[in-house]
Amino acid sequence: MTKAVLRLPMAAAGLLCLLGSAQAQQAIPLAQSPARLSLQTRRIDVAPDGSSTQIAHTETKILLPNAIPVLGQTAIAYSDELQQLEIVNAYTRKANGDKIPVTPDAIIARQSPASANSPLLSDQKQKVIIFPNVEVGDTLVYDTKTTSRPLIAGAFAFDVIFSSALLIDDATITVTMPKAMTAYVDAHGLTAAKTASGDRTVYTIHYANTKPVMPGQALSAYDLQPRLSLSTFKDYDTFAATYAAMALPAIAVTPAIQAKAAFPTGATRRDESTIGWPAISVMLRWNSARAASCPMPPTACWPTPMAIARIMRCCLLRC
Repeated sequence: MTKAVLRLPMAAAGLLCLLGSAQAQQAIPLAQSPARLSLQTRRIDVAPDGSSTQIAHTETKILLPNAIPVLGQTAIAYSDELQQLEIVNAYTRKANGDKIPVTPDAIIARQSPASANSPLLSDQKQKVIIFPNVEVGDTLVYDTKTTSRPLIAGAFAFDVIFSSALLIDDATITVTMPKAMTAYVDAHGLTAAKTASGDRTVYTIHYANTKPVMPGQALSAYDLQPRLSLSTFKDYDTFAATYAAMALPAIAVTPAIQAKAAFPTGATRRDESTIGWPAISVMLRWNSARAASCPMPPTACWPTPMAIARIMRCCLLRC
């Protein structure tokens, strides 16, 4: 399964912060909109194995000075493990039509700030485009190519959410997939036009928002914002059954895993039953579940004796 999540534009969260003084459900006057998404096109071509290639073109016009720090360094998120992101072209288009290209050294790859304070390792990365000489009235233009491999072979899922607070002139998303792949669509405030082109099914979404409205506070975007989900899974039960067939064999406690779990640090049987075993049991199942999504056997993911010793030491300190 390729899981593609799209929120437009990439700096939407930053722009919403600039509109933080607006009341929920209140119309946002054009004079207060910091930027407008003049044009965005995305085409996602899905392969029979569930992998996909996305080609995107984005043009965002700066309307107010406070949008420059946010959009002047546009961050595009991707999964370092599952995706390859290429910035094909990027430039600042001045109000007089002149183009100032973004140099290769002004495109920086970094760890996603959202995962910086996470206790778990994350493959979420960003490529930051630093646009040159950005002023009010300029348009920031960039083209990207994203190649994604499937997490579950032969499956695909796609989500898009448009913020009602953003000024959008023209956004078009096209998803094409083989006719042999059945897709199920769930939409709120959006419509996906379904057509055929040769041996492929084509879904096209058009969206514009010329009258921005501040969304309700502390409410899920999936409940209120225009959004669309497209998936080869009919429902969560179908997804769960597919994943269970992959995961259950991997989390089985085999004799080989049991042997590794027994007395890993020379503890007595009493220590095992009262202190160490709960922690080892959790680690055993976590590593086995992790193996469900990789070709390696569960034993290959087993923690080192030092890691197990540290876990048991934490249990001892908390008892």
